[in-house]
Amino acid sequence: MPGNGYSGDLQTGNRHAGSACSGSGAVRILACLHETIHVLPALPLRQWVLSVPKRLRYFLERDTALQGVALRLFLAAVEQCLRAHCPGSPTHARIGAIAFIHRFGSALNAHLHFHCVVIDGVFTPALDGPRFIYWNYVSSSRERIERAKEDWRAQRTAKIPGETEWIPLPP
Repeated sequence: MPGNGYSGDLQTGNRHAGSACSGSGAVRILACLHETIHVLPALPLRQWVLSVPKRLRYFLERDTALQGVALRLFLAAVEQCLRAHCPGSPTHARIGAIAFIHRFGSALNAHLHFHCVVIDGVFTPALDGPRFIYWNYVSSSRERIERAKEDWRAQRTAKIPGETEWIPLPP
């Protein structure tokens, strides 16, 4: 369908969700870990960062339960954003993420913030049967992947406002 993502096992698009931070230190670390212990599947990753106002950092630094609440709220917002960028995804679709809690800024000042490495898309519970993977498309139907490939080539997928770059399909 023109302008739509793809529902199924994984709804994703190469550039359908932006991150809050352009830095990629955590992504590079995770890529190294993945090479040795296969932490995440070979899918596009994005780094999202939550930095809180100075007045709130004092409370977060001392209260681990509050850190957990803040992180859960942040990941719920990221999940909602990714679901919104994947039309047709069910309300029970979930994200895959690993969170890093940073306690200091670059000047070694107290600066609690969260870096989250998130798979670029949302997942639904596994269905019985095989999964087919091509680039950043995963589905239990080869036909759905072929349709997604044709839509991508014809540039019928949803665009991010302001994005002009288009990435061709790999061979």
